[in-house]
Amino acid sequence: MCISYSDFFSKNKAWVESVKQDNPDFFQLASKQHNPDYLWLGCSDSRVPINEMLGILPGEIFVHRNIANQANGTDMSFSAVLEYAITQLKVKHILVVGHYACGGVSAAINGNKNEIVNFWVQDIVKLVSDKQTHSQANMNDEEWHDYICEQNVIKQVENINRIPLVKKAKEERGVGVAGWIYNVRDGLLHDITP
Repeated sequence: MCISYSDFFSKNKAWVESVKQDNPDFFQLASKQHNPDYLWLGCSDSRVPINEMLGILPGEIFVHRNIANQANGTDMSFSAVLEYAITQLKVKHILVVGHYACGGVSAAINGNKNEIVNFWVQDIVKLVSDKQTHSQANMNDEEWHDYICEQNVIKQVENINRIPLVKKAKEERGVGVAGWIYNVRDGLLHDITP
């Protein structure tokens, strides 16, 4: 069943009231300041509810999402978010967060009929090819998919660590870069930082 637009607005009002019940000044304070310590690069997947899974309110994490949490330096949207997070918000941590059962990873493993999606996941296709002989023989399909999800996070952490702006922020301010994986099957996050 599809949720109607009016249902979204009703749910929004209920959420606002619940937040204000705990913290009456929350929205006034949030409108005046925006200084998160974290940049979150995650997947667009709707099963990955960032604020809910971390138990935090809006404003605590600066978020960028795309299919399969790609840190591609030629992606102007990602590059702009990264630059803004480092130079303006002065974040202290960059989190690359993937998840198991990722559709972008599935597209890379199994192929996809969508031309743009295929282009977007081409780095994961290469990762699959590079890792195939090394590991796949000893894994079932789900384990293989999960392994590639983890390897993709590690690869994106490596990509971010190679960006000159990030190198400079690490040297000058000690900015950290971490890799996490979210298990959609049990709701738990795991640190897989290389």
